[in-house]
Amino acid sequence: MHWSTFLVAEIEGKPVGTVAGYIPAMTSSELFAAACRAVLGVDAAQARLATSEAWSRDYFTVGLPGDTLRVEWVYTDPEARGRGV
Repeated sequence: MHWSTFLVAEIEGKPVGTVAGYIPAMTSSELFAAACRAVLGVDAAQARLATSEAWSRDYFTVGLPGDTLRVEWVYTDPEARGRGV
């Protein structure tokens, strides 16, 4: 996941949780390659990421419509759990 897809929850200015997600039908190979370039600072094709089909949606196939939000990378700090984060 690219950092731009993450939401961060805070309590009193302290990060206590995060979640990331995407809509498969709106997430193209070009967008994925651009995210790889932003993170790696190299052409995604050179890094062999764009051609490897390294999408989490390809590893865990679930029968959902393409316009359904796919949520991943969910974390809540143990001290913040049970507090509605």
